[in-house]
Amino acid sequence: MDDQPEVEPGSELPEDALEAEDAGEYGEGDLTEGVEELSLAQLVDVLTAERDEYLKALQLTKADFDNYRRRTQRMEAENQDRKVISVFERLLPNLDDLNSLYLHKLGTEDEDLVSKTVLPLFAALAAEGLNRIDATGVPFDPELHQAVLHEDGEDGPMVAEVMRAGYAFKGRTLRPAMVKVVG
Repeated sequence: MDDQPEVEPGSELPEDALEAEDAGEYGEGDLTEGVEELSLAQLVDVLTAERDEYLKALQLTKADFDNYRRRTQRMEAENQDRKVISVFERLLPNLDDLNSLYLHKLGTEDEDLVSKTVLPLFAALAAEGLNRIDATGVPFDPELHQAVLHEDGEDGPMVAEVMRAGYAFKGRTLRPAMVKVVG
């Protein structure tokens, strides 16, 4: 502001002061400066290159946003699964008790009442992704089974008996089944 001429209020700025003011505070000149020296084809090339740069920047920004959105959705789903797993892990001892009750009441007069209560509960949990690991006669898998008893046998290790059911949620083992292995 020190290098500009002083102007009294109500008077107009000299023309050279207006040009200096148009140049802006950042020292930028007229945007059309040097354009008259370019041919029309060169100008089209310059503008096309500039357009392509903006398009590329826009496409990169869009791809970054799409990646961010997918990553956020995946993280939210994983967080939700962790919450569900936490609840299921706290329920496992109760599920064992309900299974024992069901097996104990088989063949008694209370079998129908217990079946109507326990079996729909297990079906509802299975529909939410909680699956029991309790098959016998399948090959031993250390990811799914915890061997607590072992007998020699002819074939490879096979699950002979399930001592306590295991549970998996969406393919992830929450608790391995406690089993007797033969082989």
